[in-house]
This record gives sequence, C-alpha cells and structure tokens, in this order.
Amino acid sequence: MEKQKFTYKQTKLSKYENKYRIKCFENSTNNVGSITFEIKGKIMWLHHLLVKAPYRRQHIGKELLKLMENFARENQIYTVKGKFYPESDADGVRTFYETQGYVVPNKTQNWETYDDTWVMYKNLGYAHSTTQTHTEKEK
Repeated sequence: MEKQKFTYKQTKLSKYENKYRIKCFENSTNNVGSITFEIKGKIMWLHHLLVKAPYRRQHIGKELLKLMENFARENQIYTVKGKFYPESDADGVRTFYETQGYVVPNKTQNWETYDDTWVMYKNLGYAHSTTQTHTEKEK
C-alpha cells in the first residue's frame, strides 16, 4: 500500500492582526485538515483543529499541533491555550489532546454550564541557551 503524501502550508489570515492557519493537503491539492490559531500577548490560542474523518489516525492532527507549537516557540510564546467543548469528547478528542501533552479540564457538565473554565493548555517550556534546569534533565 502506498503511503499518503501530505504537505502543510501556513498562511496569515489577512482580516486579523495575529491569526494564522496551517492546512494539510494530500498530494498537494486535497485539503484534508487545518489548524487555526492566534497570538494574543504571550499566549497562543488554538481556535480550531480539524482533520476530515477518512484521514484521521494518520498523525495529521499531531503534525498540525507540532507545527503550531514550533511557530509559537519561534515567536517566544511558551503557553498554548484553547477552549475545550464538552461535546468534543465524544470522538476521543480529550484523549488526543492529553496524549499531545495538553491539560484538559475534566468536566462532565453540558452546554448550560459552559464557562471560561473550559480551557485546555500546554506549557511549551522556555528556550535555554546552553543550560537546562534540573527538571528538564530528568525528563
């Protein structure tokens, strides 16, 4: 079976000052997924991550997150946050984000109780020149 060839393209959304999108293309023409994010101060806000159903479990979502996180680090941003919606968990979204190192709120409420505490986050760590902290060496 031939391995799928995926390419990724990042663009700045022209209507917004600091909002970006990275798209994943199969064989450079078929858009199979995307991630939309925004820089607000010293936080990268993840707005939207989508991979079309037939293309899931091929590491596209993982790669999109990795590209966004690399962009954050390049811009000296070390915290990523995003809203986590209760209905999102039905397809294993919580597990996906947790395996990528995100802390996801463990909420069981429904939309009637939705508030600002439904925020997931990940600390990307700080860039160090040649020294590492004790905790980083242990990892």
